[in-house]
This record gives sequence, C-alpha cells and structure tokens, in this order.
Amino acid sequence: MLAQLGDLPGARGELEDEAAEGGRSQETAAALAALYCGEGRVEQAARAWGAACSAFEDGCAKYRDREWLAKARHWPAVMVDGLTEFLTQQGEAPLQA
Repeated sequence: MLAQLGDLPGARGELEDEAAEGGRSQETAAALAALYCGEGRVEQAARAWGAACSAFEDGCAKYRDREWLAKARHWPAVMVDGLTEFLTQQGEAPLQA
C-alpha cells in the first residue's frame, strides 16, 4: 500500500526488513525488483529478480503475468508497472492482460 500511496522508500524499507527477518520469499524478491527498478537501482533489481527466479522450483514465470499480479496477488498498479518496466529493461517480455 505504501508504494501505491507514493512512499516508495517506505515500501522498500518494509520489504527489506521482511527479507532480513524471514528470509527472501519469492513475493518479496519480485516486489523488491519492482521497487529497486523504480528507484533506478537496476543492479539491485536484477539481483532481487534473480533471487525470485532461481531460488524456487517454479521459477518466476507467474510474476511476468500482469493480470495475475493485479488480481491474484493484489499488487498495486505502481508495483505491477515497476516490475513490467524492469522486465522490459531486461529484455524479458511480461505477459500483458
């Protein structure tokens, strides 16, 4: 919610705290990739995305699906857009709804 309200540093801080406390979940790693990209921290975004993709058996294919992020995961539009921007910059085609 903080991200959608425009507090990207606050949202990032909460996610970084979550990652530090409970390990890096796929959801947290993908969300951090979106936020880091929005802040122009592309290298950190790539590391977070790599964690989302490599650490889990199912990879990260579902996180390329904008509709799934918005409807199933209830990501705010700014986060969906951030991840889409990151994927586009990385040459990975996001699925469009």
